Amino acid sequence: MKNQLIFAPNKQYKVELELVDMYQPKLMPSKADNFIPYYKISVNQKRISNRYFSSNYKWSLCSRYFIIEEWFTNNSSNNELINALENIIVKLTIFDLNNNMNGLVATNKNGRIIPKEINEKQIIYIKDNKGLYRELEVNLVDINWKKDNDLKGEF
Repeated sequence: MKNQLIFAPNKQYKVELELVDMYQPKLMPSKADNFIPYYKISVNQKRISNRYFSSNYKWSLCSRYFIIEEWFTNNSSNNELINALENIIVKLTIFDLNNNMNGLVATNKNGRIIPKEINEKQIIYIKDNKGLYRELEVNLVDINWKKDNDLKGEF
C-alpha cells in the first residue's frame, strides 16, 4: 500500500496520507486483510507532526472542512502507538482549511469512528463500539476550534 493523495472536491486543497505501518489487533485472526494501516498526514504539503491517522476521512462538498479519524497516543514513538491501539482510543478530528484551525468532533475509547457526512452546519459520523454501531451528529458551532499549530514546515 503506497501513500495516498486526496484532493478536496474543488481541487484547491490536498491531503497526503503517508503510510507509517500496519497494525493487526491481537483479537483478529492472522489474515492479511485484517491489518489496519496508520498514517502521518500532510495538509497542503505541511506535515502534521507527532500524530497518527487512519484512512477514514471525508471532505465537505465546499472543500473547506476535512475530517479524519485520528489514532490517539501521548507519545510519538511507534511502539507507544501500538500499545495504545491494544486499548484503542480514537478521535474524529476536523480541519478548517480556510481558517487554519482544527477541532475535536468526538472520541471513542472502545472502537472506531467513521465520518459519514459533513455540510456547512453539522457532521454526521458512526461510532463503532466493537460491532455496536450508532449514528451521531455534532453541529459545527459546538466544536471547540483552535488555531492549528501542528501545520509546521514543509513535508
